[in-house]
Amino acid sequence: MGTQAQILASPIDLVRTLISTRINSSKFSDFVTEIQKKIHYKFNDHELLYLAFAHKSNNSDNYERLELLGDSVLRLFITEYLYHQYNKANEGELSREIQNIVNKDQLAELATEMDLIKYLDFKNIRIEDINLKPSISADILESLIGAIYLDAGHAVTQKIIEKIFHKQLYLKKFIGEKDAKTTLQEYCHSKKIDLPLYKHERVKSPDHNPIFHVTCTIDKLCINIGVECKNVAEGHKITSRRVLERLKDNEIHKNNISRKK
Repeated sequence: MGTQAQILASPIDLVRTLISTRINSSKFSDFVTEIQKKIHYKFNDHELLYLAFAHKSNNSDNYERLELLGDSVLRLFITEYLYHQYNKANEGELSREIQNIVNKDQLAELATEMDLIKYLDFKNIRIEDINLKPSISADILESLIGAIYLDAGHAVTQKIIEKIFHKQLYLKKFIGEKDAKTTLQEYCHSKKIDLPLYKHERVKSPDHNPIFHVTCTIDKLCINIGVECKNVAEGHKITSRRVLERLKDNEIHKNNISRKK
């Protein structure tokens, strides 16, 4: 009878058994403690917390569903916050500000600051890959928010989101301003030239504090600007801003020459 019960056990039951084994380990206990300190919240359901960090490479039951939920929850809460905080902002300004706050680059940056990828349960993937790491980091933050929402509900999740995103939610005089990267892309569209080409590579630096060389190139305008920074997303912003400054200087110089003529 015991053998038959094992045969009839569903996949999710087997996964829960595996999770329970991990939950009872001291290593998992340390993981729970560290994460809870980072977010200032104690989970009621440790299985949810585990799933938030379970990558599909090592788990049939993984964080993808939580990630989807977390993305929706995050967008709803950020939208609600901005809607009430800026009651004179129009739909376009609200939309741009939401995107400025919850885009993948921004999420990856926040997740990196929290060092969430350190706790990922994975197998046979190059976790330190400079293209893969930011993407997975952003996914983990969304899945963690999804897990918090299921475990704690609306009010607690809202407070945690406001703490995590406090730098992005500080009171501004204007919202929805276009970031430098978007502005530069729109400039290229208006001039009917190819979009900026961004490249990055990791320079020699310690694993716990990686440094990247990021470049922005517009071949048609003979512009190539590079910077070294701690993450690729920030490098895109900085190089885009400097290219815009270069374009502005070029335009001023061109106008000065025209006046002299």
